Amino acid sequence: MKPGLLPLLAGLSLAVSAAAGAQEPAPPPPAEAPLTDDPIAALIGALPPDQTTDMDAEEAAPEPAAAPLATAPATPPQPIPATMLAPPPRQDAPLAIPSLSRLPKLDRPVMIGESDRRPDAPPTAVDLAYENRIRASVQAAQGLQGPLDGNWTVRDSHGTGLYALQLVDKGYGYMLEGAWRSLAGGRVGLIDNIDRQPTSMTLRITRTPGKAPAVLTLTPRGAADWAGELTDEAGTRPVVMRRN
Repeated sequence: MKPGLLPLLAGLSLAVSAAAGAQEPAPPPPAEAPLTDDPIAALIGALPPDQTTDMDAEEAAPEPAAAPLATAPATPPQPIPATMLAPPPRQDAPLAIPSLSRLPKLDRPVMIGESDRRPDAPPTAVDLAYENRIRASVQAAQGLQGPLDGNWTVRDSHGTGLYALQLVDKGYGYMLEGAWRSLAGGRVGLIDNIDRQPTSMTLRITRTPGKAPAVLTLTPRGAADWAGELTDEAGTRPVVMRRN
């Protein structure tokens, strides 16, 4: 070997040793996990440090923001029904008082028989309308009654009045009722019984208590006439009953 190569090899050996000493030492082997009786704790301890359990993930998740409360739209106030409102105050029409110029000038009182004279003023349109309503109501009520309702007079064959009868016929099959007045003696009373049949009618009248009643047996002779017999203490005689 040449004498100049020895120093060169020594320098290279020193450079390699320095480079080897500058390298990082190898990491130590991982320490074994301590022995424990809890298998779940052992599994959790074996996980890498950058991983967590599901329970930790749920706890770490942020809570969702609460949704705003829904408010119902404001409804306008409902109007009060008309049936619950107080009725308007009643306003009566002023009483019409006839003027003194319309009153008749009387020099004496008006008697009941003087139909052509009257103490009141001539009737107004309101008076006439009221009277017409009264007449219409009476006629309507009369139209609901039966055909025998009203005033009747019983006369003998000579035309002499014997009885005045007031009959009440409500129609629709109701029983007849009535009252009588004797045209000879002025006695009055209620008719004991009225038996109406399709072709006849019988009336019983007690004139004197304790005595036999007078019996009228009649048959229709027209729209407003009935003919028959009257049997009383005087005997039996033909009679006619006509509407007044």
